[in-house]
Amino acid sequence: MERRGYKKEKVRILNLLSRTYSTKASQISDEAKVRINLKSAIERLKKLSSDYMGYSNPKNFIGNVRYALGLKSGDTASSYGEFYIHFPNGVKSFSIRISNHNAVADTYHGRDSDFNLSISISLRNKKPNFKSNDDVVLDDVAYRGEMLDTLQNPLSDIIDGVIGYLQTGVYEDKTGVGILRKSPPGRQTSNQDVVDSFKADVGN
Repeated sequence: MERRGYKKEKVRILNLLSRTYSTKASQISDEAKVRINLKSAIERLKKLSSDYMGYSNPKNFIGNVRYALGLKSGDTASSYGEFYIHFPNGVKSFSIRISNHNAVADTYHGRDSDFNLSISISLRNKKPNFKSNDDVVLDDVAYRGEMLDTLQNPLSDIIDGVIGYLQTGVYEDKTGVGILRKSPPGRQTSNQDVVDSFKADVGN
């Protein structure tokens, strides 16, 4: 039997995460890409995933994930990070954006990376404002609070998907409710296809 006050205390501790994970990364502007330290980011994300088990309310979530990635904290402005993965046939660059609204490929600051991922999380449904670009390879995955409320561990699942992206270059929507949009217009490939093409790119 759960002890009296346990749930209230757990919520209080979770709310304190927004203070614990509030330190701003150094040398960052709103428009700058930040080089992600994969080892430390993955360690922080694993702990954060454990902290968010059983929660679906995304309040403070964006700021906490950004801090774990070493990006600019806060829930308002967009924040971008870049990392590199060594494949057998070479090194490829990836970017990730965490925000409360859809991406716009024309102004996506990670557009020079080989593959780009934008994740947006909001409490309520918003009118999609995603716009694609012929020259920018970008997956935009949107999560909405109403959908997350129906799941057991949606925020942990999103974090686990981010961890997988940092490790492999492939983002898997483990919640099953993410709304995926792609750039360029009409692009049929997934980021798994993109990564597979990197691995097969021998000598190029």
